[in-house]
Parts: sequence; C-alpha cells; structure tokens
Amino acid sequence: MNVFMKSIFCSLLFLSNYLTVNGQWIEQSAGYPVYCLIKQVIAINDTVAWATPDCSGSDNNTCIRTIDGGNEWEIKTITGTSVNVDWLCLAAIDSLHAWALLSKNNGNDFEGIFKTIDGGNNWTTLNTSSLFVSISSDPLYIHFWNVND
Repeated sequence: MNVFMKSIFCSLLFLSNYLTVNGQWIEQSAGYPVYCLIKQVIAINDTVAWATPDCSGSDNNTCIRTIDGGNEWEIKTITGTSVNVDWLCLAAIDSLHAWALLSKNNGNDFEGIFKTIDGGNNWTTLNTSSLFVSISSDPLYIHFWNVND
C-alpha cells in the first residue's frame, strides 16, 4: 500500500470513528442531584421514556419521564412510599401507564407494587400483601405488555 492510499485510509478511519462517537449521544439533565445515578431506562418509542434513579438510599421514591424525546424530563414522586426505598424494577407501556416495584432500603422488606394511569401524577398501591409475605417471595422484576397483561 503506497503512502497516498495509507493517508486516505487513515483519514476515512478517523472520520468514521469521529462520526460514530460524536453523532449518537446528547447529554440530558434529569433534574436529580449529582449523587444520583440512573438505574433503569425504558424507551417506549422515539418520544416517550421512563427512568429510575439510584440515589444511595434517599430520594428513590421518584422516577422520571419524558414525552418529547428527552428534551425535558419530569420528576414523578411515587406517593404512598417513603423516600428510603430501593428500585427493583419499573414497567411502562406508554406515556400514561407504568408500574413501580419497590423494596425498603433495609434490604429485608418488600415495599410494594405501585401503578399510575396518568403519567406518574398519581400512584395507587396494588394489593399484594397475600402474595409476598417474606423476603424470599419478593418479586425482582415486573413486565406488562398492555394495561391488563
């Protein structure tokens, strides 16, 4: 391979790497304190997504939602819980319907399954007291395909 071909090859390689790295990700502010990490992201489509935090044992009774492709994120407080909970899983099927699976951050107690039908403005506790009576019976994941299943 001559010098001219090597320089073209290197230029194309650099350009493709530059476009790949810089063309895909845009940093977004979620509105959480800097000590919070994003634990789970659920993208419903190109405009709707939900995400859960990991805030080291506090402020975990919230999630965030976008309905405009990530330009703005809304913090949604899950009512009926304490701030000292841990996220196990979030399931969402659209911009309005989501289910939160939470445990108490002592690691031993199940907090509950919570459901919203209005985009996270209000949450109701699902009655699971007879299902999960010990730590060994606590669920770790939850998933829905539609509002009923």
